Amino acid sequence: MIPLIGYADKLSGRPGERVAIKVSSELGGTYRAELVRVISGDPNPAGPGVHTAPVAATFEGEYPARPQRAHLGSHMTAALRSPLPPRFTLRATIWPTTPDKGRQGVMSLVD
Repeated sequence: MIPLIGYADKLSGRPGERVAIKVSSELGGTYRAELVRVISGDPNPAGPGVHTAPVAATFEGEYPARPQRAHLGSHMTAALRSPLPPRFTLRATIWPTTPDKGRQGVMSLVD
C-alpha cells in the first residue's frame, strides 16, 4: 500500500486556472501541501538527482488526511428518480481486459 496518493484533475493549466488536487491516505493524520518547481526529477543515483525549488502558493499548509475510495475502471453510477421505462436503449463500447475473470456485468440494476 502506498501511504499517500494524489492526482490533479487536469494534466496542464494556464495562469489563473484552477487545478484541483485529490489526495487519499489510509494512515490518517495530516499531510503538507506545497507547490514546487521541478528542476530535475531524475531519482537515478547516477543521474543529477531530484531537485526542486519552492513556489509561493495560497494553498500551502497542513490538511487532514482521509481515505478516498477509488472505483477502478470506467463506470457510471446514477440514482434513479423514477423506474426505468419498459424499453430503452443502452450503447456501450466494450474492450475486455479481464476475460479470465469469467462473466461480468456491462449494465446492472441494484435495489
